[in-house]
Amino acid sequence: MNRDVTIRGRRMHACLLGGGDTTIVLLSGPCIPLPQLEYRPLIKAMSQEALVVLLEKFGYGGSDTTSQRRDLQHVVEEYREALASLDVPLPVVLAAHSMGFLEALYWAQHYPGEVSALVGIDPATPGSYQDFDTHKAVKQLTALSQKPLLRKMTADRYCRQLFRRLDIPNQRRADLQAKALHNFASPVWLAEAQALPENLTTIKEAPLPRATPTLFFLSNGRGTSMPSAVWRQHCMDFLGNMVYSEYVLLDLPHNFYQLAPELIAKKIAAWLRPAAEHE
Repeated sequence: MNRDVTIRGRRMHACLLGGGDTTIVLLSGPCIPLPQLEYRPLIKAMSQEALVVLLEKFGYGGSDTTSQRRDLQHVVEEYREALASLDVPLPVVLAAHSMGFLEALYWAQHYPGEVSALVGIDPATPGSYQDFDTHKAVKQLTALSQKPLLRKMTADRYCRQLFRRLDIPNQRRADLQAKALHNFASPVWLAEAQALPENLTTIKEAPLPRATPTLFFLSNGRGTSMPSAVWRQHCMDFLGNMVYSEYVLLDLPHNFYQLAPELIAKKIAAWLRPAAEHE
């Protein structure tokens, strides 16, 4: 089921699928033009045993853009208001891909009663940014945003790959391509990248939610900017601070949620059952 909610005068798009006593809120990684399609295989797989809620934050998917700051406080408050508007019961499991894990972590740090567990889908932990050139990333995204033809070519290539993989009907493709181009390398994405140093400082200044059960699925590093051993070590270091944690190593790239959705969903469902005993 697709729902639009109004948050601070702007429309946020949400996808809800499944049902049951467990609610999993899926948070997108960065620079994903169409999250509902990008994560569709995983959403469908997880919905077999839980209510799955994908919130497309402003500047993503079918949601409006925004001129509001993209610091973690603003983004997470928008998510929380969206869940309230959707009447989603708390607490929820936060499943976050890549940089979306910073949003999930902030949420658990500041509203621990709302988060029953954390699931990292190849998460970018705070420590991983020690080996990430934030300034270079902002510079590259800025350059892309200023080249309309390159933006269109890149967005179109993304859509072609997505449409082919998901067998999207021809009659839907033009509208989706327009949305993808509208979002791609937009001012919202640029503001998000520029806010990263501040967001990392914010995370480090708050205590870790050590008691929150945490499960990580870790890739082989392909699709990240780091070698496998370095990428995984940052995640292991983070998990070492948590009271109840587990990880799954996958010899698959950063987008493994598209390649092994059933495996991930079954592991999450099995893990959440005993995890509830540690709350």
